[in-house]
Amino acid sequence: MYYIYDSNTCENIFGESINYEILKHENGTCAEYRIKRSTISVQRWLVWTIIFTYLALLFGLHKRDGSLLVIFAALLMGGVVLKAYLRVRKECLTIGTQIGVQLTTTYLIGRQTTTFISYNRIKDIFINEGFIAQRIIFYLGLIIDDTSKETVILLFPSIMPRLALLKIIYQNLSTTINQFRIS
Repeated sequence: MYYIYDSNTCENIFGESINYEILKHENGTCAEYRIKRSTISVQRWLVWTIIFTYLALLFGLHKRDGSLLVIFAALLMGGVVLKAYLRVRKECLTIGTQIGVQLTTTYLIGRQTTTFISYNRIKDIFINEGFIAQRIIFYLGLIIDDTSKETVILLFPSIMPRLALLKIIYQNLSTTINQFRIS
């Protein structure tokens, strides 16, 4: 049984509206952070595909070479399908107090990828700053101790929430990791 600790709407670093939920289980063994995009922009791609196909018909592209129009429309629809396949709808971070951290990414078409990281592999957690298109952004990451080298895994790499939300997640995750190291 779990209860919603916090739920709200905010913006990511690109200004898109995102919804987040912080769920905590009653016995305190698990916490879950769900960040979901409020809107998905595949509709824009679909509208542009229809507009370009209409314009191609209007200019008589189908009269010159019918296969060219079919190829053009197929490429645009392929772009819509590819965008839907790669577009992330929801990212979830589950923290188990005795086990580790699970990262789940859900895509627009329903496909999911899951990564589990046990606490004994987590060396450190950090909030760092970076640059994207002449803007300073903040991101949350884990330093993982692999067999021969250290690896950095970013948390919420697709939705990219702002610093205020990253601080909330950082505080809870760092507390949980430190409790695991003490015990």
